[in-house]
Amino acid sequence: MRPHHEQAIRGLVEHFAGDDTCLGVIVGGSIAKGLEREDSDVDVMLVVTDERYREQWAQNRLFYITGEFCDYAGGYIDGKFVDMRYLSAAAERGNEVTRHMANIMLSSRHLHVANAGIRQQGLLHIFKTWCIRKTCGECLAALARSG
Repeated sequence: MRPHHEQAIRGLVEHFAGDDTCLGVIVGGSIAKGLEREDSDVDVMLVVTDERYREQWAQNRLFYITGEFCDYAGGYIDGKFVDMRYLSAAAERGNEVTRHMANIMLSSRHLHVANAGIRQQGLLHIFKTWCIRKTCGECLAALARSG
């Protein structure tokens, strides 16, 4: 991940950190796969409460796009709002890696960034805070580095 992409993701996470209706951020696309270019956008899914999702649905505002956190030419964050049912469906019907990723995300309260197996699927999950230290014994990013 390029430093300017990381900075944009940090800005997004900080923006939603105080929002109790936002449960987490899933980063996908080329950045999560490690195939990003200098000018790549940041693809995300914002995992929100059922009530927030219903509000977004009623307003026909399920998509999110902003350049606010991007300091590079042409940079923007582009994503959609999803609810826990979406993750549950992925856990039930996705391929093996997607099911594994969804089950981890549905069962962990301390997960910051997903491990290398999940990265192959092209998804990074961040719960409210960006993992900086990668030293927490429960953090899969730390476990992936040590394993």
